[in-house]
Amino acid sequence: MIVDQARYHDGRRLPCGDISETLDDIRASGSSDFLWIGMRDPSDETFERVSEELGLHPLAIEDSVTGDQRPKIERYGDGHFVVLRPLRYVEASSDVESGEIMVFIGADHIVTIRKGEASPLAGLRSRLEADGHDALRHGPWGSSTRSSTSSSTSTSRSRTRSSRTSTTSRPGSFPPTGRCRPPRSTR
Repeated sequence: MIVDQARYHDGRRLPCGDISETLDDIRASGSSDFLWIGMRDPSDETFERVSEELGLHPLAIEDSVTGDQRPKIERYGDGHFVVLRPLRYVEASSDVESGEIMVFIGADHIVTIRKGEASPLAGLRSRLEADGHDALRHGPWGSSTRSSTSSSTSTSRSRTRSSRTSTTSRPGSFPPTGRCRPPRSTR
C-alpha cells in the first residue's frame, strides 16, 4: 500500500493527488521538483502501477518483488536501486529484528518500499521536512537541476580524488589510485 506520497518544490512538501498528472507536470516544467512515494508491503497491483508510471528497471523490479535481498546499490540507466537492511533491537524480548528498505532513485522521483517493522521511514521524512527544507530543496540527487546531476557527480568525484591525494603524504595512507603498495624495504 502507498503510505505517503508528496511532490517537493524548493524543499517544500506539496500535495500529490494523481501520480500520473503530478509526474507529467514535473517533467514538463523541467524544474528540480520531485515526487516521493513511500510504500509498505505493496500489493502487486499497486507496485505494478507505480513502476510502470515511473519506468522502473525490470531487474530492479524483480529484486524488489522477490525481496530478501542483500544490501546493495545498483545503477540501471539514469536511476539507482538501493537495498538497505535496518536492524531494530526489541528490548522486551532482547530480540534483534531486521527489515528491508528498497529505494528507487531517479531524476524526478524517489520510491521507498519498506518491508517489516524494523524499517520505519516516517521519522526520516518528517525530519527532512522540518530541517528548513535544505536537504529536500536539491532534489533526489542533491543538485538543484536535473541537467547538473552529472556535473555534480563529476565534481564530487574530483573532490574525492583530491582529498585522497592530499592524504598520501602520511605514512601508511593509500595512494591516489586506491591500490595498496607494500612498503619499500630499507635494506
